[in-house]
Amino acid sequence: MKRKLLTVFLIFIFAFAAGIMRYLLSCWFPSDWGTVFANFFGTFVLAFFVKGVLAGGKKVAKTVLTALGVGLIGSLTTFASPVLAMLEGLRTGDKATFIFDLLLYFCGGIIVVLAGVYFAEKKKRT
Repeated sequence: MKRKLLTVFLIFIFAFAAGIMRYLLSCWFPSDWGTVFANFFGTFVLAFFVKGVLAGGKKVAKTVLTALGVGLIGSLTTFASPVLAMLEGLRTGDKATFIFDLLLYFCGGIIVVLAGVYFAEKKKRT
């Protein structure tokens, strides 16, 4: 029971921190670019962490993994906003915005994951 309470508490703390980070990014970047950066940053961190830490055989407590994955990364990365913007573009007939957002988020997301994996592999070699 204590472990579950600790996990919930850590999720809360990490989600709180991620929410503040998303807000600050939205203040620092114009328009929706704060959301783009937050999503890509969280995606990079997740790929780097999974490939660099977990695949490296390092022991990380399940409580910490859950808190980081659900709390920090889950709250930092949300693709609900961009998908809503894409659907709005389709609804209004703005196909250029739809295609741009689709390519930006999905192709960009894949590129960011590959970068996270690359840097995790590079870190392992040093």
